[in-house]
Amino acid sequence: MQDLFERRVQAAGLRGIFRTATRSDQAAWKDFYAHYADLVIAPTAGEAAARLVLPAVPEEVLLSAGVPVLLIPDLWKAEELGRRVVVAWNASREATRALHDALPLLAKAKNVTLFAYDPRQRVMREEMDLLIAHLSAHGITAEPFTWPATGDIVASDALSSCLSEVDADLIVAAAYGRSTRLEHLFGGMSAELVNTLTVPVLLSH
Repeated sequence: MQDLFERRVQAAGLRGIFRTATRSDQAAWKDFYAHYADLVIAPTAGEAAARLVLPAVPEEVLLSAGVPVLLIPDLWKAEELGRRVVVAWNASREATRALHDALPLLAKAKNVTLFAYDPRQRVMREEMDLLIAHLSAHGITAEPFTWPATGDIVASDALSSCLSEVDADLIVAAAYGRSTRLEHLFGGMSAELVNTLTVPVLLSH
């Protein structure tokens, strides 16, 4: 596996260090490895990754690393990533952190869509205007995709509709909660959603 990693990194023109962790040094890996990285790339908890990664991945890493985590869906096939990005937004501290962690990616994206699921339609429009103006100051053009939470559809289905409409290849979202379980992803959507997605997700906590 190390040889494959090093070949792929070299072919991509990147610099990388291959490190492994066993259950006995899990704490050291979490404390020393993740804190000195710009980005943690981890698989979702699917069958394909079950024998390759520790149980702490991705939940505990995400909530303790202090850096964004790119979750790769279990059956995702390597293809273009970050050209059409959907940002899940709810004006929280965590969502703000996720947005700013993703700025380098958003600046290179072809399309950026701001997804908001909220019953406060007037406030939602005002927040979207402020967010669009903020991103514009960074040279990023973004379009809103708002869905009033009137009870006709749950947040996860609304997000799925947004992803399909814009043909997204990356989601940027916040992870909430202080436990080691991702119980409040995207401001209320369940961790189960992450495990059924076919699109990579950049998460920040």
